Amino acid sequence: MDFYSSPSKGTEDSPCLKQGDILWPIAFFRSSISESQILIEGALSPQKKDITTIRSISSQAKILANLEMSIGIVLNQSCDLTGKPGREKPILIARVLPCNERIRNFRTDSIERRVQSIKALINPGRCPSLFYLPKYTNNEFSMVESVVDLLEVQCFPSMDLHTLTASCLRVRLSDEALRAFQERLAYCFGRFGAPDHLYYTEEEWNLAKNP
Repeated sequence: MDFYSSPSKGTEDSPCLKQGDILWPIAFFRSSISESQILIEGALSPQKKDITTIRSISSQAKILANLEMSIGIVLNQSCDLTGKPGREKPILIARVLPCNERIRNFRTDSIERRVQSIKALINPGRCPSLFYLPKYTNNEFSMVESVVDLLEVQCFPSMDLHTLTASCLRVRLSDEALRAFQERLAYCFGRFGAPDHLYYTEEEWNLAKNP
């Protein structure tokens, strides 16, 4: 059964980026909020600051961050990626990393050990924030056995939709793989339940529980 499918990039006026699309290269930025290196307009060099203590700052201020290039996967619902005026949404991309960089003792030296490693990864109870991606290779792009880290996410403005689609889109999850990905997203971020009365006033709750 196919895990991947070939993507359609759409047109310049109607880019076709979908949930589960795999992109490369994607920039992931890292910066500490307590020890940020900030370059304020007019300053010759950056200053180390705890930005939790800053209440206002110039819109021209810059922050220095560590930069890593990586594979990424689109988290947004596909309907939020149309680029239509009035429907622009930030684009959320989770980082994809080789299994051996995220999973201790992930083994590929034999099929038996690889199967045991994969079994653990596809169990949402054991790895709720990771999603396994099998190896993929074509003439233009290749990826070893990898995992999506759903907790390491980069946000891009909606203005980058066309660039991400035209320049970075490499492969798309098949329909069945996309459903598995959506299931893992739901499990990762939906494992906690709120009490039924949380959203109501006392009067509303009395009515809601006794319709």
